[in-house]
Amino acid sequence: MEQEVHDKQNKEWIKQELNPILRGNCFAPSTEIIDQIGGTALLSADTDKIKEYVFESAKLPEIRGASMILDYLNQGWPSDNYPNDSQLPSNLREIFLHHGLPTRRSKDDKQDDCIVYAGGGSLLALVPLDLADAIKADIEKIYPDETSAATISCVWQPIAVSDGEGIKFSELMARQSLLLRRAKEEKESLPFFEAIPYSRRCESCQIRPSVGQVPPDGRWLCLPCNKKSFRSRKQGGKKEWAKEFAEELSESNDEWYLNGRTKEYVVKNVEIASEIEKIAYASKDKKSIGFIYADGNDIGKFLDNSKNFSEYKKKSEILHKAVRDSVYKALRFHLKVTQIEVEEIHPFEIVTIGGDDAIIIVPGDRAIDISICIGRTFESYLSEFEEFRGQKVTLSLGLVVADYNNPVYFLLALAEDLLKNAKKKNRECREGAIDFLVIKSQTALSTDLSNLRAHYPWTIESYGEKAILTSRPYTWSKMNELRRTVQEIHKDLPRTQLQALCRSLRKGRRASTMFYRYQWARADNQRKDLLSKIERKWGVESINSPWIKQNPKDGHDCFSTIWEDIRELNDLMPSSNDEIARQELMQQKGHSIGGEQVHES
Repeated sequence: MEQEVHDKQNKEWIKQELNPILRGNCFAPSTEIIDQIGGTALLSADTDKIKEYVFESAKLPEIRGASMILDYLNQGWPSDNYPNDSQLPSNLREIFLHHGLPTRRSKDDKQDDCIVYAGGGSLLALVPLDLADAIKADIEKIYPDETSAATISCVWQPIAVSDGEGIKFSELMARQSLLLRRAKEEKESLPFFEAIPYSRRCESCQIRPSVGQVPPDGRWLCLPCNKKSFRSRKQGGKKEWAKEFAEELSESNDEWYLNGRTKEYVVKNVEIASEIEKIAYASKDKKSIGFIYADGNDIGKFLDNSKNFSEYKKKSEILHKAVRDSVYKALRFHLKVTQIEVEEIHPFEIVTIGGDDAIIIVPGDRAIDISICIGRTFESYLSEFEEFRGQKVTLSLGLVVADYNNPVYFLLALAEDLLKNAKKKNRECREGAIDFLVIKSQTALSTDLSNLRAHYPWTIESYGEKAILTSRPYTWSKMNELRRTVQEIHKDLPRTQLQALCRSLRKGRRASTMFYRYQWARADNQRKDLLSKIERKWGVESINSPWIKQNPKDGHDCFSTIWEDIRELNDLMPSSNDEIARQELMQQKGHSIGGEQVHES
């Protein structure tokens, strides 16, 4: 009897509150409706320190397993027979079903859904006011229960539908963000594991005490790492992103990625990499990887300026699809199935694709082209939707290229710093941007990025001026131009001369300018034309070549140069024969990215 009353109340709430809100009605306190059916609460949640949980281990199975656990908790679909009396919720959607609230059961399900947004470890939902505390408690309990390490913060505030004037949607969302930020700052307790002196440390994270040896390899793992490893093994490592990529691949006609295999064979037999080393094997030097961290610019503000929840939800879904499709297309166009001894693998790892961000690991020599393709495809994709016309939504990206044996957590920290630089560039020019770093020694890991670039060999101070050996970050359009410049130089300027020019840069601006002018005088007409073309394209005054004069800073004249960036990109270029073959095939198929042929991206 009690359950029938509860179900009836929920149906009345859906009719009187949820559906009108999702249709776009305005908000205002409505005491009459609150008295009748209890009213509505806006509930939001966000995972705490999500990257620390995912990347606390350097082992790819544990990284993948952690991401799989969080993806399932946040975005997983309910099991086919949920709910039944003996089954407890195992993800967010099952929590809502457990309380009798409407939510979709699959991506093709079109029924009412009280979840406005779920992705990237975050949640926004509309729930009955009298259930808000219970749902909050269930959400905050399920994360530590399932992970043994990760937590989530959850808050809610009452709202209601009214025919009169209500508060602005942006004000409502701003208040919700403030509540959530305060809840995260006031977090009282976190999962704690006591490491007694004689306990054996986990062989994966080296943080917590192990709970025993874990099959099949007999490693000593702590409870959280054991859960990560188990989840990865249980699904054969084939997390949702790899499945979706394979499904999209089966519907496309990308002969380059298939690398001579049939689509059916690739979908059925090609595995994902079991170690980061195998991703690195697909690069031309067999040892480098590209760690890519992409994130939308001011997306929260853009969404909060929606008219209502209906528009917010639609924009969120478009953004998520834009990031996902951009990543998938970049991987298909610039990678191919790789054979390592008798094993065939997809040479990448999608760590996560959130609402407007993505973290992926790719072979080092393909990282630049993949990054450019992601950034330009994302912006081109959004321009096709009416909701994004007249409001330029952009993406910034941080890229670290390094040997595969560098600690993954440090690569993440550097990628985050690079992403911040790219976002700063975006704020200056309102364009998406990229910043990248190529690590060739361990010294780069001993300091933060800003400190690294502020000193020799990146910055040289002499004669009251500063010479900075880079022009990073680049906007996507400028990065595309730089890539084309590298292609031109790759064909017409010997690698030894390029390296000699870059060595001269470290001697200071005046010495390197003299070296450059000397080489210019010795060059034939074809090379002089090439260098003149580069100078005009990048706004280099002949008197300052190879330096570009910048605005003074801290009382110093400042100069930057593109030549060190050119050298690093030149070293990262795929083998010329491989690149020519790819371009010819893409041209034959008529593939394009953002209105331009793929070989131009």
